[in-house]
Amino acid sequence: MAGNVLVLGAGFTRAFFPTAPLMLDDFGVNELLERCSSLPAAAAVLRAELRQDGQVNLERLMTRLSTGMPYDGASSTQAEYTWLLGQLKRAFAARIARVRDSTSTHEGTLDALARVCIDRDITCITFNYDDVFDERLFNVHKVIDGYSDSAYWHPDGGYGFFCKPSSTVIATESMFMDNASPL
Repeated sequence: MAGNVLVLGAGFTRAFFPTAPLMLDDFGVNELLERCSSLPAAAAVLRAELRQDGQVNLERLMTRLSTGMPYDGASSTQAEYTWLLGQLKRAFAARIARVRDSTSTHEGTLDALARVCIDRDITCITFNYDDVFDERLFNVHKVIDGYSDSAYWHPDGGYGFFCKPSSTVIATESMFMDNASPL
């Protein structure tokens, strides 16, 4: 028997937090253009990616800056691209932090949806990584270090594949894939 599936679009979090960023958004690009006026290669890439409405496709721009494109010029411009990529990452992280610190009038609804997904084993498919909903799923039944009789969601197994904890980069620890419900 097939289970229930919830498909979440790119604007899902924005429905609960109106200031949440989308892939196509502002990210303070006009201010960045002013700050990189002495960096011609970085400014050129930023201007090329800037749309008439003042927005950029953050994923495309970050990919371009980190991997480079054949038409972007010599490798001597890589330092400028690295600087601009760092500025964009900081702007994005600050925007996410502001959203996480804000409150929504619909937070109870988001928590209730997470609880229903856990309790009824509803698989969630999202076309963007959704940190806000992941956190709500995790908070339904917090399982930090092992087994639980209750249904729960955990990033170690909740994505359908093993997601090693970042702490394993600096320390050895026991690891296992949670049998999370839902995926």
